[in-house]
Amino acid sequence: LLAPLIFRLGERIPLSREKPGRATLAHFALGFIFGLTHIALFAGLGTLFAANRPGVTTTFVGEFGRGVRVFLYVELILYWAILGAAVARDSYRKYREREMRSRELETQLAEARLQALKMQVHPHFLFNALNTVAMLVRNGESGRAVQMVAGIGELLRSSLDDDSEQEVPLASELGFVRRYLSIEEFRFPDRLRVELDVPEELLSASVPNLILQPLVENAIRHGVAKSSASGLVRIAARRRNGWLELSVEDDGPGLPAGWRLDEGCRIGLSNVRSRVEQLYGSRQEFVIENVEPKGTAARLRIPFQRRDVE
Repeated sequence: LLAPLIFRLGERIPLSREKPGRATLAHFALGFIFGLTHIALFAGLGTLFAANRPGVTTTFVGEFGRGVRVFLYVELILYWAILGAAVARDSYRKYREREMRSRELETQLAEARLQALKMQVHPHFLFNALNTVAMLVRNGESGRAVQMVAGIGELLRSSLDDDSEQEVPLASELGFVRRYLSIEEFRFPDRLRVELDVPEELLSASVPNLILQPLVENAIRHGVAKSSASGLVRIAARRRNGWLELSVEDDGPGLPAGWRLDEGCRIGLSNVRSRVEQLYGSRQEFVIENVEPKGTAARLRIPFQRRDVE
């Protein structure tokens, strides 16, 4: 009957490491009070019931004294058992709270890292685009420079619209890539060819925000930009066995012998690798390799998930 009260006392007078002696003495005293109160309660009930039974003579003092002699140690054990349960429950509750706070902090830290990595993309492509604008102005092509500035503004606006999202539908990501390619066409007006091979049913697949643009930029830099002839950039998506496979290929000269992703990649590719590792852990794969007959392919494999297309 007094168990809820003992739980409450355990919260009010915790057996903490800071002052263990004082709390222990307090609970020893409270244990005696609990035991005597419990015995007095049953002694009163026993006396009351005995009064209604013919031939049975008993008194409260007698019942109480017998209860103290026989049951007081049991009551003390019971008090400490209930108190132990209260301490265990409180310790478990605090442990769960610490775990939740730790997970929240880990989530916030991961989101902060992802946001920092994602924000590195903005100045990267902006710097390259503004260089192209400067080149057009120097060449006296002010009309095309104005068009390109407008395209850059639209590109930045669309990137800021989804700035808080770490993952977006593939359709949104492809829309951003198309706007980026429209700017690159100012640099390579008659040389840049683009092929898009993405089934319609994959447009709702969830992908990391701004993940394709660095891959496309890398394909243009190492494919189209290194050749005086026209160059191809091919973007493809496939679903295989619960995985979404994205690839960006070019038909340029390919990677030099001995090139390694962990040593030879620039900030854009390093950014891609870091972000997918943050988002998916070991459940991802990102490789860059030469393809036959020539060219380079960047391949990304992540778990397939659907996301609503707005």
